[in-house]
Amino acid sequence: MIYFDGNTRFILMGDNILYVINDFFCLIQIYHFICFTQFNPDYMKQFQMGYSMVINMAIMMAINVSVMIYKLVKKGRRKRRLEAVKKNK
Repeated sequence: MIYFDGNTRFILMGDNILYVINDFFCLIQIYHFICFTQFNPDYMKQFQMGYSMVINMAIMMAINVSVMIYKLVKKGRRKRRLEAVKKNK
């Protein structure tokens, strides 16, 4: 797992949670990579692990893109509200 210092803090608690979720998905991806080696001699199981790996990666990307879009929309709404307040002054 990637080194995560206990004193390292992000500005928002959601960033801490997202960091831990990403590390968890990375660990799952590493497990999938191990299953593609001679550790798993059954080729059919390796094939099935490929589907699982693609699904895992899709979930990880969906979570990260959703968080990015959420933050972008939130920032845009805040900017519009600030512009409206400046016009009313």
